[in-house]
Amino acid sequence: MARLGAPVASERHALEASLAALEMQRRIAEYNQKRQAKQEMAIQIRVGLHSGEVVVLEVGDDPKKPEYDATGSSVPLAARMDQLPEQDKWALRAVSVLGQRFEIEALRHLIEQPDYDCRILVEHHLVRPEGPLYLFTHALIQGGAYGSLLKSQRCKLHLIAAEWFKERDLVLYAEHLDHAGDASAAQAYLSTARIQSDHFRPERALQLVRRGLEIAPNTDRFELNCFEGELLQILWDVTDSILAYRRALDFSGDDIQRCRALVGVAEGLGISQVHDELIEVLETAQDIGKKHGLTLELARINQVRGRAHFIRGEIELPAGQQGLAGIRA
Repeated sequence: MARLGAPVASERHALEASLAALEMQRRIAEYNQKRQAKQEMAIQIRVGLHSGEVVVLEVGDDPKKPEYDATGSSVPLAARMDQLPEQDKWALRAVSVLGQRFEIEALRHLIEQPDYDCRILVEHHLVRPEGPLYLFTHALIQGGAYGSLLKSQRCKLHLIAAEWFKERDLVLYAEHLDHAGDASAAQAYLSTARIQSDHFRPERALQLVRRGLEIAPNTDRFELNCFEGELLQILWDVTDSILAYRRALDFSGDDIQRCRALVGVAEGLGISQVHDELIEVLETAQDIGKKHGLTLELARINQVRGRAHFIRGEIELPAGQQGLAGIRA
């Protein structure tokens, strides 16, 4: 264990420790190049950094080569993690993907050990019981355990966690797919957002949709943009709703999708009373709707058109523009 900022105090101890860790990794990389040239196996190291207050004592009898020891709550943290039996060390690292709190059943699922208990982790003051759950005793422990995982390990564990939450918590299911970099994460966010909206939580649904849009491939963006537009209408953010439906137009794959997005734009324009563009958009959407027999979209067009004429005081419409048959009333 190396200590910085002691025995001589330094305000730069965190930076110096970080630079030292990076230099260690650089030297190992150079050394591995030489080993690989000899067809020898590469060496991997992990460097754990921790910052906190300690008491530093001088030990040893040789004044020319002073030695120091440190005590305090910050010192045992890394040591407690490293001294665990391999099974418990892996359990601690694996369960870190679940966050600060976790169920013992979820941990057992992650490490595929149905009888595992957290006794050793509790004895080492790394986790503690909290009702039916367990809680990391400090965020630094959870963060350090998570940071010790290789990227491939994290992805695999997040996928296993997603499988666990699929039938239990759809938000966590989507989030773990996201952390795993899984291609289905965007669709999972969309499905979860629809459920949140059905339960009258449009703000949360909008957060999920927008996260989905951040990671979505082009093939998923149409549905996400359309639902974003729908949620923004519910929240009375009409300007952004129109923009969301316009973005959906850019990713529409056929006439049917284009008609859906145009109707969304038209609904926003109707609320905003942008009449001239509204009529043009409705005409285009109506032509597509009649061509493909899109009954639902035609009904929505009829409703938007009727509302627009009512607002303008145009109660009596020309013949042929009344009722669903003409889809113009």
